[in-house]
Amino acid sequence: MHALVVEALEQQYADRIGEQIEHLAHHAFRGELWEKALTYLTQAGLRAQQRCAHRGAVAFFDQALSAADHLPRSQRVIERETDLSQLLHGSLFPLGELRRIGDQLSVTATLTAETRDHARLVRASTNEAHWQWVTGQPDKAIKSAERASLLAEAAGNDFLKKTSCFFLGQAQHLHGDFVRCIEVLTAASKEPETTLERPPGPMLAAYDLYALTWLAMAHAEVGDFRLAIAAGREAIEGAERRGHTYGIFHGCMGLGIALLLNGDVAIAIPPLERGRSIAEAAELPLICHAIEVHLASAYSLGERLADGQALLEQAVTYLDSVGFLAFGPFATSQLSELYLRCGRTDDAIRLARRARDLTLECHQRGYYAWTLRLLGEIDASLHHPAVPEAEGHYFDAMKLGRELGMRPLIAHCHLGLGKLYRRIGQPEQAQEHLTIATTMYREMGMTYWLEKAEL
Repeated sequence: MHALVVEALEQQYADRIGEQIEHLAHHAFRGELWEKALTYLTQAGLRAQQRCAHRGAVAFFDQALSAADHLPRSQRVIERETDLSQLLHGSLFPLGELRRIGDQLSVTATLTAETRDHARLVRASTNEAHWQWVTGQPDKAIKSAERASLLAEAAGNDFLKKTSCFFLGQAQHLHGDFVRCIEVLTAASKEPETTLERPPGPMLAAYDLYALTWLAMAHAEVGDFRLAIAAGREAIEGAERRGHTYGIFHGCMGLGIALLLNGDVAIAIPPLERGRSIAEAAELPLICHAIEVHLASAYSLGERLADGQALLEQAVTYLDSVGFLAFGPFATSQLSELYLRCGRTDDAIRLARRARDLTLECHQRGYYAWTLRLLGEIDASLHHPAVPEAEGHYFDAMKLGRELGMRPLIAHCHLGLGKLYRRIGQPEQAQEHLTIATTMYREMGMTYWLEKAEL
């Protein structure tokens, strides 16, 4: 019966078969038409990915792999299994199923080795780089992404070279290599003048949008806010033109982070809330909690401490539970900073030290520098300021910040030192650091923080 339904649908909708892909997939699988089931289930999964319906995509891809198990072993079947395994990676991530991604990587590596295909080897290396980024290993992620880039070069495929550049830039961002990250992602974010040869899969098809998102965040870290905000907006506009929901989420996150770091809290909140709404509607817990960390920070700066605390505590708990080490340590530092604003000093110290240890262990140098600055803020805020400790943390943060080109961080450290010295009755030293802070804020257009420094 199911086989007859497939035949009828194929005849009736021959010129618009896409409209019936889900039905064809279902009936082909139930009718044990394994070749057709593999084809239609894969197409249904791709359609679900494009709509950001990743839970449905995973179900389709899993069924497709089951259908492949019933087919005679051949090079073509192995290639299709490899593609499915790699596509699963793209949908498991936003769902927060990180442990399954780790398990899937070994399967993908075995299948890819059997295909001996350059394009699939590139995708396997980029998936490995992404997994290493997810688990907070930027050094390893950089090496895997560089290997993918070399393989793409050997394959002569410009599209795969650009996708490799995205994963390389993402890893460099986590490692704190912001200058090199900007160079790599600027190239990856350029839309090609002609259509590049690329394998199927909407996650890969939006490489330039994702590159723009991380480019916005990297520009913000070095204080180039005009370029950061422009990149975030370009990502949103490009995703809207393509109707790419996941790309819109990414663009909203990148723009919101850039505006937030600049101190434009009121303007940062709408794109962050929009991104959160997209993730909630698509039931994507991992990316939902990730963007909530930044939204909570915006609420906190906007004097909505209770709202920010509720979001941050929930996000930190979730990110820790799934092992998202690319983001968990930063989220922990943000919760520490919020607790400091709420007067919960002991909790702030405990979390700041934990974030410091994690970022140092994971070689997340940018986040580590911000955590050092946070520890300086805590030391300076005590009823009896721990002056030597605060100075040590501020100066260590500035030293690393200069190495990485993190101008906003350096300006914040000068502001913290200025306030500390003013509080302990050292007006000349206070004025020196406050003058540096105000000059830097003015040069970067950080008007919110400029006003704080001029009080």
